[in-house]
Amino acid sequence: MDAAAVTAPAQVPEQLQTRRRYLEIDGLRGWACVSVMLSHLFFGVFINVSPPFISPDWRLLMEPFLGGTLAVAVFFTLSGDALSASYWMHPSRTELVRHTVKRYARLTIPILAASTIVFLLIKTGLTFNHEAAPMLHVDGWLGSFLRGDFNILDLLWFSGITVYFGGPTERALIPFLWIMRIEMLGSLLVLVYLFADFEIRRRYTAIIFMLLICLGAGSMLACFPIGMLCGIARARGGFAWLRRQAITEPAALVGFALALVIGTWCNRMWQGFLTPSIIAGGVVVTCVYASERLTRFFSAPLSLWLGQISFPIFLLHFPVIVSFTSGMALLAHAYGVLSPAMIWLIVAASAALCLFISRLFRPVETWAGRAGTLACNVMMREAA
Repeated sequence: MDAAAVTAPAQVPEQLQTRRRYLEIDGLRGWACVSVMLSHLFFGVFINVSPPFISPDWRLLMEPFLGGTLAVAVFFTLSGDALSASYWMHPSRTELVRHTVKRYARLTIPILAASTIVFLLIKTGLTFNHEAAPMLHVDGWLGSFLRGDFNILDLLWFSGITVYFGGPTERALIPFLWIMRIEMLGSLLVLVYLFADFEIRRRYTAIIFMLLICLGAGSMLACFPIGMLCGIARARGGFAWLRRQAITEPAALVGFALALVIGTWCNRMWQGFLTPSIIAGGVVVTCVYASERLTRFFSAPLSLWLGQISFPIFLLHFPVIVSFTSGMALLAHAYGVLSPAMIWLIVAASAALCLFISRLFRPVETWAGRAGTLACNVMMREAA
C-alpha cells in the first residue's frame, strides 16, 4: 500500500480541528457582542426607570452574562489570538503586511456605512435620545450622545480617523466605538511584535513582559498578549493536550462560570479597575478553548450565525438605541404605558431589530473584505 495513503487519514482530524477552532472563535465573539448590546439596553437605557423593570434578584442573575466590560475584554483577547494565529502557523512578514492593509479596510468600510446610517437618522430627525434621556433619567449617558450638528466632513473624519485615534465623545457618530482606539493600538502592538519576532530569542518572556506592563498600567491592551499566548498554545498543540486530560473538562466549566461571575462582580464593585475583567476575559477564552462542551456550544449553528454578524451587531445597536428604542420609550411614556412589561417588550424588539439589520448589513462586510484584498494586491504589486 502507498505510504501517502496510510498517512492521509491521520491528517484529517487535525485539519478539522484547526477549522473548528476558528469557528469557535467566531461563535464566542458573536455572543460577546450580543452581551454588549443587551448590557447597553438593560443597564444603559432603562437602568434608572421607576419602578425598576428588573428585580434585584433577576439583575444579580443577569449581570454575569451581560457584563459589558468583561465582554469587551473577551473581544480584545480574541483579537490578539486572531491577529497572530496565522503567523504562529506560517511565519511570514509579507503576510503580516497584507493582513495589516486588509484589516484597516475591513474595519473602516463597515464603520463608514454604520456612521452614515446614524448621520442620515440625525438629518431626517429620527433620533430621539435627547428627548428620551430626561424621561428615563439617563441624561449623563443617553443624553450625552450626538451633541451638536454634523456634516459630511464630520462623517468622513470620524469614520477614517477619530474612531481610531480619539476625539470628543459628543462628536462621535457612534460613541460605543471608543473600543476601536484600543483595538487599533492593540493590533499595532501585536503586529509590531510579530515583525520583530524573528529577532526575539525568548518569545514567551517577551510576550509575558508586554502583558505585565499593560496590566500594571491597568490597560485593556493586556488582553492582546493574552490572546497571543492562546494562539501559540493552540499552534503548539497545548489545548489539544489539555483536552486529553480527565480533569480539564470539569475544571474548564467551573473556571468559565467563576470568570463570568467574579469578573462582572469586580467590575461592578470597583468601576474603572479593569484588571479583574482583563484576567477574567483571558480565563473565559482559555476555558472555552480547553473544553469540548463549551467548544460545541460556541460552534453550534446559532453561535456561528451570531459570529457572522458580530461586528454589525456592535456597529448597529447604537443607531437602534438612539432611534427605535428611544422613540418607543417616548411613545409609551406619552400614552402612560411605560410599565416594566412594556420595557421588556421594547428591549426584545430592539434586540430583534438589531439582529435583523445586522444580517442585512453582511454584504457591506463582504465588500469591505474584497476592497481590502484589492488594496493589498495593488500595494504589493507597486512594492514589487
